[in-house]
Amino acid sequence: MGNHPIVVRGALPAALAFLLTLAGGMALPSTAFAAPPPNGLTELSPTPPNVTRAVPPNIMVTFDDSGSMASNFMGDDRPFDNGSWSGPWRCAGVIDPRVTDTANIRSRAMNGVYYNPNVVYVPPVKADGSSFPQADATLQSVALDGIALNRPYGPVAVGTTGFRNNPNSAAGSNDSNLTNLMGIKPASGTDRRWTCGNGSSPMDPTKTDPDGGAYPNGGPYYYRYKTSAPAITVDAFGNPDSVGRGRLYTVANWEAVTVRNTTVTIDGQSVNQWQNFANWYAYYRTRSLMTRTALSRVFGKLGQRWQFQITHPSNHHQLAGCERLQCERH
Repeated sequence: MGNHPIVVRGALPAALAFLLTLAGGMALPSTAFAAPPPNGLTELSPTPPNVTRAVPPNIMVTFDDSGSMASNFMGDDRPFDNGSWSGPWRCAGVIDPRVTDTANIRSRAMNGVYYNPNVVYVPPVKADGSSFPQADATLQSVALDGIALNRPYGPVAVGTTGFRNNPNSAAGSNDSNLTNLMGIKPASGTDRRWTCGNGSSPMDPTKTDPDGGAYPNGGPYYYRYKTSAPAITVDAFGNPDSVGRGRLYTVANWEAVTVRNTTVTIDGQSVNQWQNFANWYAYYRTRSLMTRTALSRVFGKLGQRWQFQITHPSNHHQLAGCERLQCERH
């Protein structure tokens, strides 16, 4: 195109800016007026232009593919005090997923891209509405970037499986490798237990899971604020006050919870927790993955009458099924 599109950046690192423009001629019906208007007057049709002529929608999307989009945490600093993500709160999607009352501070988001057991994580979709494959529910070979491996346009060849924990997205979003999340800690030798991004794995079979039974020797998990921990006091705006922040960011007030290979009900759906965790890992675990998956699920169901322009500052990320959506890259 001859003109450069206007790029609008969102305030949050994972935000998208949408510009919706409808363009086209307007044909007036011959019966709109009984007589032609006098010279110098503008004829206004009583019929809305979107009724007199259908206009194929044009959507422009600016995708933020800056370096921060590779992060496995959101925002850049932890909430409420802009402190460090170094702590168990880095591995908590919300403060306490058992609390669903939005008036309760414990229901608030923590790390916005980490696994939340109250969310059903579904794969991206292609332009025809068909789904990307489910990630490996055995958790022994889960893609670091499930979009890179399975996208219709320019997929990467499947790489090797290793014990890769929870890294940020690879540059170029072309990571071909897979992760084994089921490593264990042997009696002697290398500890291969999967870690979420904070310290070593808390999955120790000599210790008790807060939901009952012993921890397994390795595997997936998340953190939550303990029921027995002091109340998180809040200010007049419902945010933690200085005392509440001190309690919230005390390591001892958090506990690790095992993600077990069981079926639970989430939003009325029967969901296997390992499958759900695998889908989160392959398609949602970084800002970039989460955003590209969400875009595909929106645009992949709009049909072929929609025209898209995808703009981005760099050339790092390919959207799932972009060429099927008539994307125009700038």
